[in-house]
Amino acid sequence: MWAGILGIPSIVSGCMLIIFGRYSKRSEERDAAARRENILMMKSLNANGALAEATALAVINQKVNGEMDTALKYYTSIKHELRDFLIEQNAESIHGGE
Repeated sequence: MWAGILGIPSIVSGCMLIIFGRYSKRSEERDAAARRENILMMKSLNANGALAEATALAVINQKVNGEMDTALKYYTSIKHELRDFLIEQNAESIHGGE
C-alpha cells in the first residue's frame, strides 16, 4: 500500500516535467522566430536606407545609375524574404505548427 502512495508524487512530478519540457521547447521556438524577425526587420531598414540613398544620388546627379538598380534589387529581395517569413509565422500561428 505504501508503495502505491509513494508512487503518486513520482507520477505527478513526471507529468509536470513533461509539461514544462513542452512549454520550454515552444518558448525556445518563439524566441528563435522573434530573433529571425528582428534580423529581417533590420535588413529591411537597411534596404530602405540604401534605396533612399541611391534615389537621392540619382536626383542630385540627375541620372539613374547602377546604384539604383542594385539598391532596388536588394530592397525587393529583403521585402520578399520578410513577407515569406511573416506568412510562415502566420500559418504556424493559425495551424499550431503542424
